[in-house]
Amino acid sequence: MAKTLCFKRDQVEELMDKQLSGVAPGNSHPKLFDLNYEWLEHDELSKNDDYLHPIVYVNLYVQNPETGLEFFTYTRGSKTRENALSGKTSIGVGGHIDDQLEGEDYSVIETIAHNAARELVEEVGYKDWDVAYRTILTLLEQGHFILIYDGSSEVGRVHLGLGVSIKISKEDITAFEKDEIADPAWIPPFNLLKPKAEPLKYEAPADIKDFLIPEVDDGNPGYTLENWSEMFLYHLMQR
Repeated sequence: MAKTLCFKRDQVEELMDKQLSGVAPGNSHPKLFDLNYEWLEHDELSKNDDYLHPIVYVNLYVQNPETGLEFFTYTRGSKTRENALSGKTSIGVGGHIDDQLEGEDYSVIETIAHNAARELVEEVGYKDWDVAYRTILTLLEQGHFILIYDGSSEVGRVHLGLGVSIKISKEDITAFEKDEIADPAWIPPFNLLKPKAEPLKYEAPADIKDFLIPEVDDGNPGYTLENWSEMFLYHLMQR
């Protein structure tokens, strides 16, 4: 049975001064990857609040010369292990860290980046695993990611998102895993929802922020976003 990398909840909470909720910039918690971690069977962890499963949540975006910034979006396919997410729109590609890389001397951050790159290749057909791995590894090492935690649902309570954004070309992803990725599309972020009125503290990467539209009259009621996607998107759309 597959095993999943996980952190002890109490250690993560202590690192974050008991503020494990919502979103936080990764560079404010540089010792996250120094925490002890364990490999435990996924099925045993699914309802065990003592552990958190880290998942790299990769937002892929392009700069369209005609329409501006566009995010890769999709809905969860029939194969998803998380039924609560079925049918909801997502801006993040990723999965559990379940490849232990046995026999290799990898650090935890390298292991996480390796798994995230593998997910991009398997789920959306990203054409260059090495580029994906090195890009994600650099973002994690430099703290250019967002910690995402949603304790409002059974699924959210046992997962810790590591949100990263990667600029690509549409031609970089061409083969989608049908049982995992449904309705793939490129959508301007301001068509997905409107920003919250409350100012956001997260500083979006400059190459993304330069193309964000600061104010939106109306969101698009046709999209029901996953909670993580909504939380991540609000931060990326800040002024």
